[in-house]
Amino acid sequence: MIRINEFKLKDVFAAMNRGKKTKLGKHRVKVGSCRLRLFKKNHKCVNCGLEANTFILEKCHTSDVTPHLNMYRKCRNGRLILFTKDHIIPKSKGGKTHMSNLQTMCCYCNVCKGDKVEKPNKEV
Repeated sequence: MIRINEFKLKDVFAAMNRGKKTKLGKHRVKVGSCRLRLFKKNHKCVNCGLEANTFILEKCHTSDVTPHLNMYRKCRNGRLILFTKDHIIPKSKGGKTHMSNLQTMCCYCNVCKGDKVEKPNKEV
């Protein structure tokens, strides 16, 4: 991944109010995705409670035209923990990509969950 720029959560969430595609820094970015709407609704891992604190504008290759936003927990030591959109009922078990079937998880909890159907930790 090529990192282009870093943004505070509140700045990205404010940009989402301006339309589906908006300018962040020097780049036009899609901000109307289901994934970003989920992150705006909840930016904590439903399993472990880890809270995201930054968005990073990234692209996969130098040839990619449109960069995209990924949400992370940026730790004091500089380590980044990626946050993901998780299907409560996995797609492999018939779950749909609909807001009512999506939850925010850190990448570690999401990998551990795999394709299991688990209820989120309500204490978070």
